[in-house]
Amino acid sequence: MDTQLKASQDTIISLFAALRTPRDVAKLLEVPYGLLIYHLHKTPPSTRYISFAIRKRAGGERIISAPGTALKILQIKLNYVLKTVYRPNSCIYGFIVNGGIVKNASVHANRRLVFNLDLKDFFPSIHFGRVKGMFSSPPYNCPSEVSTVLAQICCLPKTYPSLAPYAQLPQGAPTSPIVSNMVCSSLDSQLLRLAKKYKCSYSRYADDITFSTNLPRFHEAILVESQAEEGRISVTAGSELKAIISSNTFRINENKVRLQRAMQRQSVTGLTTNKFPNPPRRLIRQIRAILHAWTKYGYENAQNEFRSRYFNRTRNPNKMAPELKHVLHGKINYVGMVRGQTDPLYLSYLKQLKALAPELIIRQVIDVMDALWVLESDGAYAQGTGFSLKGYGIVTCYHVLRARTKLFKANTPAKKYNIEVIIQDQELDIAVLATDGPQGPELLLEEGERPRQDDWILLTGYPSYSAHATGVVRRGRVTGYYQFFGTERMLIDTPIVYGNSGGPVLNQSNKVVGIAAKGPVSLNDAQKTEKFEVIPISILRRLAPPAPTAQ
Repeated sequence: MDTQLKASQDTIISLFAALRTPRDVAKLLEVPYGLLIYHLHKTPPSTRYISFAIRKRAGGERIISAPGTALKILQIKLNYVLKTVYRPNSCIYGFIVNGGIVKNASVHANRRLVFNLDLKDFFPSIHFGRVKGMFSSPPYNCPSEVSTVLAQICCLPKTYPSLAPYAQLPQGAPTSPIVSNMVCSSLDSQLLRLAKKYKCSYSRYADDITFSTNLPRFHEAILVESQAEEGRISVTAGSELKAIISSNTFRINENKVRLQRAMQRQSVTGLTTNKFPNPPRRLIRQIRAILHAWTKYGYENAQNEFRSRYFNRTRNPNKMAPELKHVLHGKINYVGMVRGQTDPLYLSYLKQLKALAPELIIRQVIDVMDALWVLESDGAYAQGTGFSLKGYGIVTCYHVLRARTKLFKANTPAKKYNIEVIIQDQELDIAVLATDGPQGPELLLEEGERPRQDDWILLTGYPSYSAHATGVVRRGRVTGYYQFFGTERMLIDTPIVYGNSGGPVLNQSNKVVGIAAKGPVSLNDAQKTEKFEVIPISILRRLAPPAPTAQ
């Protein structure tokens, strides 16, 4: 079975609204009806999932139930469908396209008081009956037969060995995150109204609930402070907050209720938020220490020290310890995700890592920006971005070209170079150029599968360029695809503004997956639309195959 659906998002929305029978579900998921029924009813329940335990940091175990291959494919397809039809509340930042820990933390940055609590046994408390009821209720209104099949795809089988309640939402299934958000829609709406009523902000990231305010104290409906032993202050959820959570059949984890004041470190989803979202200091110190140890004592000694001091005992003891260089690379990329891809600290760490392990940094931002060009016309004024692509030349959008367009490097705007148009297609909005300017780094074309919905991307370019501007690198996600005059366009959640047209869109391997094509004139106007269009790079491949390169 193929994991990707061939139908467009508009078609998926129409098919979901028209679901009446289990056969319609099979049609929606693009699988034979007999195959759907076989995997839901004929295969032994004990073989549909593989369950194993991982240790929690705070003690105890978390049970992970990973679906078998065939069921996982069904869940991947249904996950895409649900993300297409689901419209999340503005307070949700977990498991959604335009979310993430940074945006969640931003809601509560620079606040006087921050109040965190966790929901206990979040996924296990969402069982078959709740999932079926959610699909049967507005706004989905699925018939009972359809709701049953959808819930069977999402939940553990009733006879599967698990803790009560049985037939719960499995941790490890692709559908569980989006289904949990859909089930929590009523909870989120009620908590959002509660927050507005008492002049504070609310957000939820999975089971992590946060309120914040600039008032001297939270209203007692949300939080109650009382004197505890040894002069300590005890914090508990307020009566209205408890009632809302209880009425939605969730429970508060009393061990994870905390109030953070401005004079102490405030943390939301792992990020420090006293001024702005920032990685915790311990992570920065750890990165600095690893780089220092590697540089001074060599890789083997640094790795041995890392494993003895930092290798967490909560990891699965049967798994092989990770390589230090990959751990360090991941930590540095985390800093870049939080602080931004052009942040000086992130780029400094990246440069140090590249000096130590150049093979690890295939194409990072410091190389990508060197492959970009600014295109500008002094006649009918127009501006755009271009990029050197291996096997082609300089790639950009057709609509940024004028009769007197020239190109230059952003750091040397006085040195302008002539262009020659090699390939152009006005309808596809693609142009490939040659230049009499110097040759430089070339980006690599992604020849594998196209990005899927929710995949991370990087948008680079020179929006509203002025002399010696450094350009921008914006991280975002793919939100979907649609047909543009018979040609497919990719949609992303990252603003494409004037001057960025023609810039490359990169995947996590920093290979080109698209060309930035369309968006608003300015960042201020970006808030008025969510339609930021990208030309898939596969269209350029179909228009003209890359020139062979010397081996």
